[in-house]
Amino acid sequence: MIATAPFRLEVLNSDHNAGTLKLVAPTEGLTFAFLGSVATSLAAAPARLFGLDPDAELAIEEVSLGGSVPTLRAHNRSAHDILIIAGQVVRGGKQNRGVNSDMLVAAGQFADVPVTCVEQGRWSGDPRSRFSHAGIEPIAVRTAKMRDVHMSRRMRNSHEADQGRVWNAIADMQSSFGVASRSNDLLASMEAVRSGNFGAAAPELFVDDRTLELRDRARRTAMEISRMSRMLASCLGAGNLNEAAEIQHALEIAQGRLRDLRVELDAAEAAARARAGDAGADRTPSKIDFAAADDAARNASGMLVFFEGEFVAGDIFADPRWFAKLYGDLRDSAISSWLHLSRRLARQGVRRVTERIAPDVTARAVMRSLGQGEWRERPVVAQGRGWMLEDPAFESSVLAGAGNEALHLLVSTRHEPGIVREAMDAARQGRPLRD
Repeated sequence: MIATAPFRLEVLNSDHNAGTLKLVAPTEGLTFAFLGSVATSLAAAPARLFGLDPDAELAIEEVSLGGSVPTLRAHNRSAHDILIIAGQVVRGGKQNRGVNSDMLVAAGQFADVPVTCVEQGRWSGDPRSRFSHAGIEPIAVRTAKMRDVHMSRRMRNSHEADQGRVWNAIADMQSSFGVASRSNDLLASMEAVRSGNFGAAAPELFVDDRTLELRDRARRTAMEISRMSRMLASCLGAGNLNEAAEIQHALEIAQGRLRDLRVELDAAEAAARARAGDAGADRTPSKIDFAAADDAARNASGMLVFFEGEFVAGDIFADPRWFAKLYGDLRDSAISSWLHLSRRLARQGVRRVTERIAPDVTARAVMRSLGQGEWRERPVVAQGRGWMLEDPAFESSVLAGAGNEALHLLVSTRHEPGIVREAMDAARQGRPLRD
């Protein structure tokens, strides 16, 4: 074990930085812990942020006219190093992607960008068009990818993620939010959250067995329709007209069945609301108030996120100005996953899970592990230096520039948080969660 981290990040240095920790709860069950620092902000940022700084002249494109799903190509045409953040969603090319790892592209340099697809149903468009920043993946997707990538880095010195797991998470989230996207595009769900259209996405606090059954049948029928639509397009493209006709007939039947299910579901939900009577908060969606969190973020270098008091993930930056630019995307990333998890909890008949440890206590434990844990240097994607935390509880990585100044630290739990794991297990097994 080593006494201090092998890189410089003042917010972690308790001996020289009288920093602050401020907790804010935008809605019930969701907490942000903002990390402040009295360290003077860097006079000139050592790098620019891709897509968020006007002079970050980084061109990200497909690797070729044919393209490659897991890899994009970056060219830094500026006089500055440019930082790309793990979990950034980039829009364009033949399909939208999510970046797998933090990476620093030096001035004038090219680099391959490891990515995963976040738009399963599209492989078209101009391969020469540039990709643009489109936000940050939902925190649950981002942290699951992080665990995959870290395993890949430890075992193979690569930066790969489980593509199938990402696609399943996107489909599940779209179903939960009631978002329709022909190409199964993650951005459809992200943009619904960003625009404040929480509607169906807001946590429901009253459901009954009939409603749950109809929702599940509608979800499975919609997935079946999506599968048959892809099969139909494939048959038509191959000229298999007889098979295409059979699929078309089955597709029309399934579409009719889905229409009928939705009519039944509307009636069941109306009846459930009526039976709820004047239960007040028991049937009212939770209110999400960003004002206090947005105010606290103005003076922070990063934040940690908690679901029902359990630590999920966090980001810390060398320069508070970087966090200020990314905060809105990081906030929406956490909110989208929290809304999705809340719906899972509601479907299992559980409104709250008892908090076992106060978030501020956990936050300080996370900071201690980051500042005094065992860090091992690992290969990076492009330029700079990278370290990964070897800890039984937390998974973390740091990317530093040439001066050994940490640019960004991403931290999560070593294993999936218990509240997330239990909700998923309960949904699969059809049993209620423990109170």
